[in-house]
Amino acid sequence: MGLGGLLMAAIMPLPAFAGATNDAGATNDAGAYDVSPKSFCQAMQGQISSLTDAGDSNWLIPALPKDWHLTEYEQNNRPRATIITAKMANAETARVELQIVAMKGVLAGLRLIEAHSAQIDQTEQTDQTDQIDQTEQTDQTGQVFRPFRQYSLGADCAVRQTHHLSFAKNGVADLLTITTPGTEPYEIALNPAPEFNQRLRRAATAEKQNIPIVGHIDSGIDYQRPDVQRHLLADDNGRWLALDLWDDDDRPYDSDVSRSPFQPTPHGTYLIDIMMKYGMDFGFLPVRYPRPDMARMGDAIDWLAAHGASIVIMPLGSNTPDDWHSFNAAAQRHPTILFIISAGNNGQDLDKNPIYPGVNDLTNALTVTSVNADASIAMGSNYSDSWVDVGVAAENINANGVGNFPQTVSGSSFAVPKLASFALCTALKNPNLAHQNGAQRAASLIAALVSDPGTAKTSRASAVNRGYGHFLSDAIITNTCRAVAAP
Repeated sequence: MGLGGLLMAAIMPLPAFAGATNDAGATNDAGAYDVSPKSFCQAMQGQISSLTDAGDSNWLIPALPKDWHLTEYEQNNRPRATIITAKMANAETARVELQIVAMKGVLAGLRLIEAHSAQIDQTEQTDQTDQIDQTEQTDQTGQVFRPFRQYSLGADCAVRQTHHLSFAKNGVADLLTITTPGTEPYEIALNPAPEFNQRLRRAATAEKQNIPIVGHIDSGIDYQRPDVQRHLLADDNGRWLALDLWDDDDRPYDSDVSRSPFQPTPHGTYLIDIMMKYGMDFGFLPVRYPRPDMARMGDAIDWLAAHGASIVIMPLGSNTPDDWHSFNAAAQRHPTILFIISAGNNGQDLDKNPIYPGVNDLTNALTVTSVNADASIAMGSNYSDSWVDVGVAAENINANGVGNFPQTVSGSSFAVPKLASFALCTALKNPNLAHQNGAQRAASLIAALVSDPGTAKTSRASAVNRGYGHFLSDAIITNTCRAVAAP
């Protein structure tokens, strides 16, 4: 039986080891329950070795792990549980969980949790993996533990790095401190208060001046960058217009923690950076997507519509259609908006393995994938004869993320801002298009691609690749936007 197919039903008793806590759950700085991470790791290694040596059929582990991650959880600011995750020598993942009985610090047992290797998308913003060691945990009484510290340990169980989360009074993680032995700790802000170095333009003013407004649902943006701030908007009272449906505040800072709160990943800032490179003027409404409750996607769309968004870009998706019922209903409620949605980066045919909301029946939406400069489907990009409308050259793009940090990015996520830029520039070049509804704008964009001489050579490529409808090259976007670039 392969490791990925194991699921142990029984909880196995752990041998007692030095440093076990008393019933009060006493702790020290070394780790939860007065047990150092190294002792914890060594105890796990000994338990796994004894089970393997005994020939237990439930523990077919090829070798001891090379890497361990020990995550501590707290409740009411007190450590309450510890879960350890091990990276196996054969690159499969075994999860070894220590459970706490009656929340009194008694180490109850050890079990192997089935590993799930499938992920929706390494680039997009939702995944379907069971992150048992990195998300909030609920005990048998229904009380929630939140992760606050994680140790990375080597095969010798020595601590290589420590990640520690600090929380604001409202419970939102606002600071990540990373410590490596022998070096000074460094801090990463997760939810900083905005500091604007310029007066934000009113959304109502932008609408009156026919400046297009783009809504963006993603992991957030770096709203501290001055060049980004030039595109942000305020309401009539001067209050910044932004929405974080993950933390329930107005600070959608670019921090995707869907895979781990200890390793936040920037994403959304790259998209606005790509759009800014084309030089046109636009307003920007950032929304951090509501991963804890995707039913709130409808609220996001309603909010964007209320503040004048004519285009909404969405570089995210999952293989669960139920996640997107609220979005689909809201998109139909707001036919004036054009939605531009990524196809995903699983390297799969959406006709056979659909990813939502890229697969949809909306007339006011376009689904886009990433292709190479020669119009062929890029490696890893999703494709479909039925569902993917446009292939955009979106490989090896130079873009700046949080803190203006440069990165080379690729994938269907980054095809989204390029198609959005083409849509904005096309409307600015032909003002009559700005008054079209979402379905009409989608049709006009497709018509523009069909009539452009630059797409003629791609008809043969599309017939061979059979992965999308129409090709959008860099040359077409650049030529269109050059004519309407802001001074």
